[in-house]
Order: sequence, then C-alpha cells, then structure tokens
Amino acid sequence: MTPASAQASDPRDPDGQREAGGGHRFGLVARLLFTVAALVLCWLLLRRLDLRQVLAVVGRANWLLLSLAVVLNLTVNLLARTLRWWALLSPIKVAPVKEDMGKLHLWELGLLLCASYAASNLLPARAGEALRPVYLRKRHGYSTGSVVAGQVVEKLIEAVSLGFFGLLVAIFAAPPQAIRLSLFGFAAVGPLGLFLCIYGGRRMAAKGMLPPESALPASPSMSGGRRFLAALRIRGRRFLYRLGEGMGAMGSPAVLLRSLWWSTVSDLTDVGMLGLCLLSVGAHLPLSAWVLTFLGINLAIAIPSTPGQVGVLEAGAVLILHQLGVPSGEALAFALLYHAAHIVPLTILGVFSLRFVLRFTQWGSQKVDSP
Repeated sequence: MTPASAQASDPRDPDGQREAGGGHRFGLVARLLFTVAALVLCWLLLRRLDLRQVLAVVGRANWLLLSLAVVLNLTVNLLARTLRWWALLSPIKVAPVKEDMGKLHLWELGLLLCASYAASNLLPARAGEALRPVYLRKRHGYSTGSVVAGQVVEKLIEAVSLGFFGLLVAIFAAPPQAIRLSLFGFAAVGPLGLFLCIYGGRRMAAKGMLPPESALPASPSMSGGRRFLAALRIRGRRFLYRLGEGMGAMGSPAVLLRSLWWSTVSDLTDVGMLGLCLLSVGAHLPLSAWVLTFLGINLAIAIPSTPGQVGVLEAGAVLILHQLGVPSGEALAFALLYHAAHIVPLTILGVFSLRFVLRFTQWGSQKVDSP
C-alpha cells in the first residue's frame, strides 16, 4: 500500500464496514423471519413423533460408532476444512503489519475456525462467520473485503464438491428420474456460481475501475448530509474493490483445485460420519442413501437460521430418511446423534479457542498500520 493511499483511508473504518448499515438491518430482519418460518416448519414435521420411542433408540445406540464419528470430526474433517481455508487465503495480498505480530500459522487458523463454529452454534444466522474477517484484519492485516471474498468462494467450493457427489449418485445409483434430474441441476449450480463470482470479481477489480485509494470527501463547502453520502459511496467502492480483488486472486486454477480437494476430503469424512451414526441406531442403508441424506441435509441448512441449525437439520433428515424407508423414530434419533457429533465437540473446543481469538484480536487492534 502506498503512503498516499494510507493517508487517504480512514483508519477508524478502513474497509467501509459502515457503508451497508441499512443492508445489515434488512438482512437481520430477513434472517429473523426465516428463523421463525424454519421453526414453524420443524414443529409441523416433528410434532407427531413419539419422543419416548426416539429416546429409546438413542439409549440403545452403538456408542463406539458414535465415538468414531466424533474422532473423525475433530481430526480429518477439521483439518480438511482448515487446509481448505488456508488454500483460499494463500493468494491474498496482506497489508504491512508490525513485525511482532508474526505471520498467520495453520494451527492459529484452525483455532479461528473452531471459534467461528462455536459462535455460530451458539448464536443465530451463523453470526460466528464475522469473527474471521475481524480477527484476520486486526491480527494479520488482511482486508475485510478479501476475507469476505474467501468466505463466499469457500461456500461455492462447497457447492461444487456437493454437486460432484450428487453427480456420482445420479450416474451410478439409478435414482428415480425426478431425483436424477434434480441432482444434475444441483451439480451445475456450484461451477456456474463459482465462474460468475470469479469473473465478476475480476471485473470489479479491473484496473482503474474502483481504486481503493479514493480519498474521503473533505471539502468544507459540502453539507453534512452530502459529505456523509459521498463518504458512504467511496467506502462502498473501496470494499467492493477489495472484495473483487480477493475473488479474482482466488480464481487461480491451483488455488481452486487445492481448496476443492480439501472440500472433497471434508465431505467424504462427513459422509462417513453420517454412515456411522446411521449404523449406530440400526439403520442399514446403501452408500448411495448415505450420500443422498448428506446432500439433503446440506440443502436443508443452506440458509442460516437457528443457532447451530438446531431443529432445521433434524427436520430435513427426518424428511429425507422417511422417503428412504427409515422409521421416523430412528430417523430423528439418528439426526440428533449426528448433529450432536458435529456441534458438541466443536463447540466445546471452540469456546476455548474463542478466548484465544478475542484476546489476540483486542491485543492487535492498534497494531495494524493499514487496512
């Protein structure tokens, strides 16, 4: 970053976090309404289930298989997700920081992910996702726009990986025609979205299009309202420039292939966890049914709603497994155990990681020279 651009930027709001206050409020209301709708839908789907039967199935579950699922989640799955995020951050340009702040380490990124997952499990609408840009900006000098770009690309990479699994089921498992067509359509969404995202990012960050060096208005002749609107527009452009720049940098084939590989490893581990949880409650289904259930659950929780997606995941799992011939009691018992194997260990680990993240975020809040 040049000295001129450093002087032009506002150190109190380097990435224009205030430029979309109205948009944040609208998003919050929309998510709140979706949460209420999701809870109502969950109640309609689960209200007729016999809870005593569900508890009986949980009580006689195979805890050895459940323990293996937890171990997979805390080892292979967590490592694969951390390496996926590490691959996406690798091409991002970092602003100069103090030497005593050090470089980002893989173990540190893993703790940050755990803290983010814990906060999302305890708060609605995956609020923990905000920890990543805040921590990486204050502690290591990453711009907020670039980190948000990484989060967007990460979700699209996940969609590509899920579509790949759906494509395998559609080709080799011979599902009904309607499901097969849906799987083919789902497999096309991820690559198309990723292409549009990267292409649009490169367009936004085109040379001279939205320069991040744009100075904030300082003319004394401007009224307060006009100055505020002009500053808002410039901060928005600055943020969009960094967002597009980050997406364009992540469009490298090497970066995409590495992140896609680790996303596929994470999904394979997740399917294995799902199968272990199904077997633990006595539900013996073919591998294709494991993958279909996995895809259906991910579609059910695609839009952030309740804390940790509690209720939404269970309703989606019961609905899918009912179509596969699994009794509702066993289906709900599986969903509860599978969900617990995911969120309980990571939340416990993430709470301890959260203390680390908050401590170093506060420590580094005055150490960054530039956004």
